[in-house]
Amino acid sequence: MALVLIMFTTRWGVRVALFAAATLMVLLVGISGVYLGAHEPTDVLGGWALGAAWVATVTVATQVLVTPSPLRAATWQPRPTATSCACCTADRLSAPPSR
Repeated sequence: MALVLIMFTTRWGVRVALFAAATLMVLLVGISGVYLGAHEPTDVLGGWALGAAWVATVTVATQVLVTPSPLRAATWQPRPTATSCACCTADRLSAPPSR
């Protein structure tokens, strides 16, 4: 959630605050799990690594989907409409059928 807010926020101070709050929360939850004996340190490190991989995946996917690609814009062709085909043009519809 913080990542999405950071990506769409233009103010630098807000971005830094969101990043710091999210990082602090992740660190405190991991450290408290080890302190309370609920998790081994390797479990927490693995969770942080998996979380970092997920953040990287979401960041790349968001950039690909939100940022317009020049390649897609250059190769885009509109679909033909029903009135643009040869059998449906106004000239053919107004002419009497040939025998």
